[in-house]
Amino acid sequence: MWIAAAPVVLALAAAAAAAAGSTSDGLFRIPAQAAAVILASFAGGLAGFLLPLAPFVDRFIGTAPWAGALGTLGTIGGMSAAEALMARLDRRR
Repeated sequence: MWIAAAPVVLALAAAAAAAAGSTSDGLFRIPAQAAAVILASFAGGLAGFLLPLAPFVDRFIGTAPWAGALGTLGTIGGMSAAEALMARLDRRR
């Protein structure tokens, strides 16, 4: 259960870092935005690696080849989602 909750926790931490980075100026903004992108990348990659391990998904797509492909796509998706979130938060500001 903790393994399944880890992507959610990482995504929430990424959202909090993006929100903190968008409300601040100066030296805190850059590390907060970098943390948001890194945490979102980890969340997407972990979700991509864990998806083929689920019993109901395992029957349809297999395990090892899809874990690598979905992990890579999840990492790219996490980075782009974090960038989109930060751009949206910056527009509100």
